[in-house]
Amino acid sequence: MITASSPALAGETSTGSPLPSLQSFTGLWDMPTARILPDWNVRFKYGRSDPYRYYGVALGLFDRLEFHGQFTEISSLIAFPGQDYGYYKDRNIGARLVLIKEDEFLPQIALGVYDPLGTSLFPSRYVVFNKMFKNIDISIGLGQGLLGGEALDEIERDPEGETFDTTFLFSSPRRQTRLFGGI
Repeated sequence: MITASSPALAGETSTGSPLPSLQSFTGLWDMPTARILPDWNVRFKYGRSDPYRYYGVALGLFDRLEFHGQFTEISSLIAFPGQDYGYYKDRNIGARLVLIKEDEFLPQIALGVYDPLGTSLFPSRYVVFNKMFKNIDISIGLGQGLLGGEALDEIERDPEGETFDTTFLFSSPRRQTRLFGGI
């Protein structure tokens, strides 16, 4: 998937476009940005990055919130060996809140969480900053979980194997944190 935006051609001068990521949220490839969908805009999304297939939807509310949900199929894992169920499938949700809107001097700042509940195969929480400089939209953030560089097998999970796991959501804020960014 290749997407591009030209704010100058679109008549935009102050903020960047809410480009779709490979997954259901607004972002760059697999990385969230501080941009969100405008109020009451909906995006339906399909993305593929072997072995993953993503089917998702995102909704922008009040020009400050974005909710997104996704269904992920993992073609390298058989869900139930010996059954006709097919590949492993996972559902996840996420949300992003814009804390500060971009203006002439300040960047847009957003706080978000991705896949915090349930099986939490792909959990991340983050704060991200975006600022437009002429036609260039720069994004820099701090992430934990997958965005913090944790491998899937390193992420804390409910030891009981419960299906509604909140371990990551309420885990220590001092866990591994890394910088991420893009243009």
